[in-house]
Amino acid sequence: MTALLFLEIALFSFAWKKWIIFSVEKYFHPKYHITCIEQTSPTKEALTSSFFAEALDLSAERPVSKWSLQPRALEAKLLQYPFMKTVKVSMKGPQAVSIQYEVRAPLAVLADFHGAWIDNDRMVFPIFPFFTTKKVPRFFLGWRSLPENEKPVRFELARRIMQIAGREKITGMALDWVDVSKAYQPSLGEREIVIGFKSAEGSSMHYIRTGPKKVDETLRKYACLLEKNPDTVKNNLTCDFRIDELAFVEKF
Repeated sequence: MTALLFLEIALFSFAWKKWIIFSVEKYFHPKYHITCIEQTSPTKEALTSSFFAEALDLSAERPVSKWSLQPRALEAKLLQYPFMKTVKVSMKGPQAVSIQYEVRAPLAVLADFHGAWIDNDRMVFPIFPFFTTKKVPRFFLGWRSLPENEKPVRFELARRIMQIAGREKITGMALDWVDVSKAYQPSLGEREIVIGFKSAEGSSMHYIRTGPKKVDETLRKYACLLEKNPDTVKNNLTCDFRIDELAFVEKF
């Protein structure tokens, strides 16, 4: 009985000592220091590993043990960046952090700000220094002075115009920008939407003026105008469709 008790005490003492050693070692031994960041995203290498290292404060000069990192806390850090849509962090082996993430896809340039994109969720996020520019239309929404409850309405109007422009067969011209900043002005004389189209070569511009309730009709008429008069693609034009049954077309 005494021998068995002695054996149990010895085993407990050995296990306790090993646990103490591991408890200290796991924070300081180099074999547990993070040396690798593995990232996966639907967009190949959307962000650099150096971005993640800086964002998560991981540095070779200041080694960090995997045991001192909490994946949920790291995810919360990354989600503070407005361009990050989803993120999942996990530990992979003794020295690697695995990051699965998706960045937001820009719908348009938000021209009310310098160097900003806006996505389908109305999230505004910076282009630089994380991304390079993409060929997407510009939205002028009057975002800076717009009350929060009006932003969804203004955004949906601009997005609908973009969708209609993509649906109509507008020969030789591509949507360049949409200005709905004055779409709901109290004064009828000031109320307008201006849509900019650019020729494929970029040599000519067409400015289309219309009202918020006439967008579908206006873009159908504009597509018809280009179809019947293909040479208009070569000219800079202003087309005003705000008055019912009339269209004012002027070269500039």
